[in-house]
Amino acid sequence: MVGLLAIFYAFACYQAVNVSLDMTTEIIPPGEFYDGIHIYCQGPKSDSVVTVVIIPDENTPSLVWFDYMNLISTDYRVCVYDRAGYGYSESGELPRNPNIMAEELYRILVQA
Repeated sequence: MVGLLAIFYAFACYQAVNVSLDMTTEIIPPGEFYDGIHIYCQGPKSDSVVTVVIIPDENTPSLVWFDYMNLISTDYRVCVYDRAGYGYSESGELPRNPNIMAEELYRILVQA
C-alpha cells in the first residue's frame, strides 16, 4: 500500500511540474491581431473573391480549422476569427451582444 502511495505521489509531482512548464510556454498563433482580436486569413484578397469566415465555438481554438482552410483557400479567401474573450483574442467590450460582435468582425475583416 505504501509503495502504491509513493508511486501516486511521484506521478502527481511529475504532473504538477509538467503543467507548470506548459503554462509558461507562449503559443504564438499565425495571423494578425487587430484591437486585441485574432484573425488568420489565407487565399487571395480581392473584391472578386468570396471571403469565408469561420467562427469557432468557445470550446474550439481557431488552429483546429487550419487544415480545412488549406482545402478551400485556393478558390476562396478564408479567415478564422477568435471572438473577443475566446481562443487567442483578448477580452472585448462589455456587455457582449450581437451588434458589438458584428461591428468588431466588420472592422477586423476590413483591415485583414
